[in-house]
Amino acid sequence: MRGTEILKNLKEAPHDRITIACFTYMVRAMELRRFNGFFFGIIESTQKLTENLTLDGKAEFERIAADYQKKNGGILPGRHFVNEIALTRSIESFDLYLLQMLRLLFSAKPDLVIAEEKLIGEATKASFEDTNDYFLHLAERKLMKLSYSSLSVLREYVRESSEIDLFDTDEIFETICLATELRNLISHNDCRVNEIFLKRTKSIPATPKLELGERFAISDAFLRNLISAADHAVFTYDERAAAQLGLLTMNRFTSFFLRGDFATSTV
Repeated sequence: MRGTEILKNLKEAPHDRITIACFTYMVRAMELRRFNGFFFGIIESTQKLTENLTLDGKAEFERIAADYQKKNGGILPGRHFVNEIALTRSIESFDLYLLQMLRLLFSAKPDLVIAEEKLIGEATKASFEDTNDYFLHLAERKLMKLSYSSLSVLREYVRESSEIDLFDTDEIFETICLATELRNLISHNDCRVNEIFLKRTKSIPATPKLELGERFAISDAFLRNLISAADHAVFTYDERAAAQLGLLTMNRFTSFFLRGDFATSTV
């Protein structure tokens, strides 16, 4: 199964100069990795952490922690729960990178947006006094349409628009495609295989043979492959697009991304 075979020769770090889309992706990816490191660090240190607990407290802690341990030849429900969270976050971060990169493409190549004007009524056009606001409206309208497209359609659109392929290999593309459908399966059917999933993944070689109603096990190996594939796709495309299209970039070592600026009314 290609989904669990280790993908090789992948780019593990971005260029020193990155776009804001790549920077956002990196911040979100590092948040997930810090959480995984912290959480599983606790699980793997169960024996040491329970030394000073009462016998009952130690037994309860070990009982709960056991559900998150690795299991040879299978996966426990607790560990699968964490893997579902990690997969969902990884795909959402990748999707967000695509949307932000499309905005950058629209800024670099306005003709991609102007084509959308043919579909706008004169009344809508007349309601905008500022041409910049009108352009932003067209761009967001185009972006909204693309956001509902399949990954294969987005891949083709990005390739035609920037003359750069988002994915170096079909293996990387297939890994992210399968993970995208798994994210949908998690959200809509508790990770249990349905007809929609089978239809959308039948052309992906990495998909194992599955029956309706079976619960897809998201293994540690598949999750590692997904993260590596997504990182490579983002880092490689970002470097090429920034250079070829002259996109605005920042130094990834000296830039700062504020993550604690939550709306006061929501805290």
